Parts: sequence; C-alpha cells; structure tokens
Amino acid sequence: GIGIGSLLESAGLDNVATLSYEEIANVSSADLNSTYLIDLYNKVNDDLSSDEFDGAVIVQDSQYLEDTAFFLDLVVNSSKPIVLTKDVSISNLLTEGASNLYDSVLVAASDLAANRGTLVVTQKRIASGFYAKRINFDSIDAITSNPQGLIGNIYEGKVQWYYDESDLLTSDLDFTLDEVDSLPDVVVLQNYQGFSSGIISALGESSIDGVVLGSSQSTDSFSKDVEKAIEGLAQSVPVVLSNDQPGSTVSPDDLFSNVTIAGGILDPVKSRILLQVSLAAGYNSTEVKDIFSTVFGG
Repeated sequence: GIGIGSLLESAGLDNVATLSYEEIANVSSADLNSTYLIDLYNKVNDDLSSDEFDGAVIVQDSQYLEDTAFFLDLVVNSSKPIVLTKDVSISNLLTEGASNLYDSVLVAASDLAANRGTLVVTQKRIASGFYAKRINFDSIDAITSNPQGLIGNIYEGKVQWYYDESDLLTSDLDFTLDEVDSLPDVVVLQNYQGFSSGIISALGESSIDGVVLGSSQSTDSFSKDVEKAIEGLAQSVPVVLSNDQPGSTVSPDDLFSNVTIAGGILDPVKSRILLQVSLAAGYNSTEVKDIFSTVFGG
C-alpha cells in the first residue's frame, strides 16, 4: 500500500480534523496475526482513553477487515468513534482508495458518530462493525452488512445517518485483555461432502484451543463417526457450530449435541473472534456457551 503519511498530506483533510498517524504493522495480509490485533487494541484503547483524541481511523487490507472490526467492537470500551476502511494501494488509489480514507475521517469527525461501536466505511457507505461481512477481497464492494443493512452514507461531502445511536449488543460484555500478548489458537473448518472424522481426531491431538465448524445450512448433517469425533473433541476444547450465509443463524435446537456451542447470528469469522477473545479473557467452556447464547442467540 501507499504510505499513510503521504496520503494524509494529499487528501485535503486539514479542514475536516486535526490528524496524527502511526503505523502499527507494515506486513502483507498473510502475515497479520493475533499479535497485530492485540497491538492495535492496546494502541486504540490508550489513545481513546486520553483527551488528546476524539476518534480513530484504521486503514487495513480488506481480507481481514471483518475480523478486525468485530474484534475491536468486542474489546474496546469507548464511546468515541472507531472507523475502519480498506487499504489504499496504487491499483485502487484513483477508483476508491483516497475517497475511502477521506470519508472515514469525515465519519470519525461527525458529531453523531459516537456511541455506535466500530464502523466500517467503504464506497460512500457506513456499516456497523458488528454486522460487516466480507464478500469479495478483489471487488470494490468487498464488505456488506446484509441483511441488517447500512447505518449511513456519505453524500456530497456530508455524513448522513439513517438511525440514531442504539444499545450495542456487545456493550455488556467484559473482555479484559490488558495482559494478553496474543489470542488463543482457534481453527475454522468448513463442512463439506465427505467430511472425515479423521480431521476432527487430528485436531484433538493438536495444541489448538478451540474449533469453529462452518456450514452453509443451520442444521448440519454429519455422519455418526463425525458426530462422535466432534463430541469427543468438545470434551477438551470448545467447539462452535456457525452458519456462513448472511442472515442465517445456528440455534441450540440446531445442535446434534449439547456439548457443542451454537454460533447464533455470528458467521464463522466472527464466531472465531468471539471464541478467541472469550478464552483470552479467562472464560471457561460453560461461560463461553453462555456468552454465545445470551448475546448472540447461540
């Protein structure tokens, strides 16, 4: 991507906000890991806890934009706006890159942006970081929030909000990560035709801390061997079943076994983040199940 300092100097934002910037990580998306998330959490938490800053804008590769937005929505306890947008590169500079950056600062500077949780801004549209979902890494429309819908847009240089601020689903959760260096290792597996119990058994012999099983339908159809292997794995690490289709849910009634956890309204990406954060904060499997159930309908 292009250096953020050079972009800010040429973006014409002097009349929008007083800006300062810092580079948290300068690596490819393939090398972004949970250490980056923790570093970002610490930086955002510290800055927004001070009187020096009124909001934060985070520029990041779109591949993990959904992960980061939901993570920050869970763990940062601040009423100040946190806005994420896609990284600016040579290839998208003229089509959307500079515009996304400008609009993100515009949203963060809005008097009505507070108390809305994490926000994602792309293509003149404002989505909740809680609901934002990645759909296409290479497309201009890389992020959607269907079916919940957008919460605002930017039109002719002005921010338009569709709704007043509302109670956040994550506001009652207590995730303290102040002494955490990295997040637990949680694996995401996608169910498919011929899914083998051997994969589950191999995970049971590994050092992973949790598993998310993704599917395109709410009620999964596993073979008896796979169900037995999953139940065995769930005795040692939390296993979450999640649906990857926008607007779909997995409820406790959809589970083949009560030792597994229903992902509720969360897709596999968000289920993984919530499981990682819950384990890092010290919650046990029973408490994790309660978190998914009481807040996210799992």
